Amino acid sequence: MNNRNPSEIKSWAEWFDRRARYYSDPLAKIAYYVDGKLLPVELMGATLQDAFDKLRAASECRLLDVGGGVGLFASTFRSKFKRIITTDISFAMVKDGKRLSPNDNFIVTSAVDLPFKSCSFERLLCYSVFQYFQDLYFAKEVLSEFIRVVKKGGLILIGDIIPSQAQQKKEMKKQDNKQNPYYPPVLKHDLKMLEFKNEFFLEFCNENGISFRVLKQNIKGKPASISRYDVLIET
Repeated sequence: MNNRNPSEIKSWAEWFDRRARYYSDPLAKIAYYVDGKLLPVELMGATLQDAFDKLRAASECRLLDVGGGVGLFASTFRSKFKRIITTDISFAMVKDGKRLSPNDNFIVTSAVDLPFKSCSFERLLCYSVFQYFQDLYFAKEVLSEFIRVVKKGGLILIGDIIPSQAQQKKEMKKQDNKQNPYYPPVLKHDLKMLEFKNEFFLEFCNENGISFRVLKQNIKGKPASISRYDVLIET
């Protein structure tokens, strides 16, 4: 693969395809960083556990992990759910996920066009994904699709959301683009991350007659400067 200019990376899907092919470490593939370094194994485990606890997993529940990359959540908690299906828009991510966890279920698909019947799942997880959407309109379309595939009385966890106008977000923008010293040339880009106000989720849930809660991240070892939050939607 030749090292193209950052501006020639047209989408986050392309960027993640490149990551999946470039790196061998699963955490590097899915770009889980803190302060420019890959998450330690312990911190990644605490992150997964925090999401797991909020989902209130039960053995009779089917879980859809949207944008789950190489399937870290599925491989960690497969015994806690009746079934887990991981989706991702990146073909290379899904290919690696199947190689790393051949017994797990992976599908290449967009978050806005999920190939499942309505009310197919009791739980849905979408962790550290919303910042990669192109705009707020698309994010609303995705939420509508999530509501469609989750049963009434189910739970949807939107995790690791970047808050609007947060100083941490401004710092991350600088790191995530050309100035980032730990990105090889093939992965440098000019793409921007999407921020969210709490009101975005409030408005959507009010329009659809469903309840939601904004949750803090209870992740041991995660720096307090990382000002991200989760949203739990009850269908």
